[in-house]
Amino acid sequence: RVPALTVSLDVLDELELDHRAALVLAQVDGTTPLSRVLGESCLERGDALRTVCDLVERRILVLRQPK
Repeated sequence: RVPALTVSLDVLDELELDHRAALVLAQVDGTTPLSRVLGESCLERGDALRTVCDLVERRILVLRQPK
């Protein structure tokens, strides 16, 4: 799966995000696979995965099929 933003960067700036969310979102470009986003986020894998799940629940991210 590939994480992708569901909101514009302007909207993203207005949301309350913790540092973990910021680290994960910094790796999201809509083409990078989830495994790589998790690995490059500078978080422990479990924390990164929980953060991605939270962002998906908040509808800030979606997980798409790779193209």
